[in-house]
Amino acid sequence: MGAFRETFRTGGRDEILFRDLSFETVNAYIALAAVGINFTFAVMVLMRTSRETIYTTFALICLSVAFWNFADFMVYTSGEPTWLPAGVSHATPWKYLGPAGSGPAVGFLFHFACALVKKGRRMIFWIILCYALAVIVGFSPAASFFHRGLRTFVDGVGWNLSFFIALFPFIMASIVMVLSALHRSSDAGERDYLRFISAALILQVLMGLTDLFQRLDLPLPPLGHLGSSIGPVILGIGISRHRKAFDVLAQTRMKMDLLSEMAAGITHEIRNPLTAIKGITRLKPEVFKSLDDEKIKEYQEIVNEEIFRIEDILTSFRDSTKPIVVGRDRVVINDVIRKIVKLINLQVLELKLELALADNLPEANADPSLLRQVFLNLVRNASEACGKGGCLYIETGFDDDWIWTRFTDNGPGIPGELMERIFDPFFSTKEGGMGMGLPIIKRIVDAHQGRITIEGASPSGTRVTVLIPRG
Repeated sequence: MGAFRETFRTGGRDEILFRDLSFETVNAYIALAAVGINFTFAVMVLMRTSRETIYTTFALICLSVAFWNFADFMVYTSGEPTWLPAGVSHATPWKYLGPAGSGPAVGFLFHFACALVKKGRRMIFWIILCYALAVIVGFSPAASFFHRGLRTFVDGVGWNLSFFIALFPFIMASIVMVLSALHRSSDAGERDYLRFISAALILQVLMGLTDLFQRLDLPLPPLGHLGSSIGPVILGIGISRHRKAFDVLAQTRMKMDLLSEMAAGITHEIRNPLTAIKGITRLKPEVFKSLDDEKIKEYQEIVNEEIFRIEDILTSFRDSTKPIVVGRDRVVINDVIRKIVKLINLQVLELKLELALADNLPEANADPSLLRQVFLNLVRNASEACGKGGCLYIETGFDDDWIWTRFTDNGPGIPGELMERIFDPFFSTKEGGMGMGLPIIKRIVDAHQGRITIEGASPSGTRVTVLIPRG
């Protein structure tokens, strides 16, 4: 702002000039740049991502903001010789159409934030209320074409105050939800892109408020269009750093790489039992005739064991690829844990279990049989990792969004350089392990719209945390 040299009063408003270049003219072309940036971003999101709520609402945010910027650009440039051939001769219609973009953008923003932190089902009432208020506030200026009293309300400070009172709480709630998710997350990649999202939201909101406050005659420069240009750039940087989480083409390539690794893993796993079976079946008939019954029985058992091993490999592969159908039910996770403990005691695993189950744990909307499979596999993994004298500490708890179950063992732990691969199919740190347990567990948790994290425990061991959304 210090670069502009002279301020004077003309036409009922303050204009700041530098070499005959007004601030409003600069702001107009910033708005036009914001139109291009947001529209391009929306098209890229629609073309390169799936149709999940998180992506569609984000694209709609960009399109709404682009429309608001375009309407303001038309207001700023109406009547200028450069734009008269394009029909931009009268500012009034665009003045009342611009809020049709800025209002609904708040509804899409709130819906996007709820989807991002996986609160969509629980917040459905507030999402509908936000959309209703956003439509009413956003389209009331356009309706003022048909009602003189409404136009007086829109032209004064009344509409700006109504926008602030009705929609600003939802804007703040969106930012708080993203920041809370950032604070809770223990995944480094997720925390990184949440930082970019929260920074872009805060920047755009703060700069957008300057437009609102300036219309309320507060001494602030209108920087909303500048924020609309910078915000998507910050988001673009964040998304480019985490394309696998957002870009459907990158996800497709990742899946192809994963299928290639799985095919190689299956080939490797099946080759060993087939080699044993092949060795036995290639024995010459005269060799078989010379064997006693005990030796023949031994060979038969080896063949049967190797066949069962091949069946286990193929079953694991099938389970890792078929869709997981979640049967929703009201589940108390503490009850599932207690049943797992009884089952483990019957299997006589050499593992000491210690429980710290939270009182008054709320119910989860989940599939009890799938949760039992997840918890049982985690307990067995801990038993195999710890060996004799092992101890597993199981605790449950909850917050406003999640019901969490934490498994902490005193085993040797997982080396840090292997942490990124532990959910890859056929990757295992155990000798003879197939590496399909954790990938299947993660798929079950993901199907519940939950999260699973694995980290080192102190002073040794592994801590696994499973988060399931509250019902």
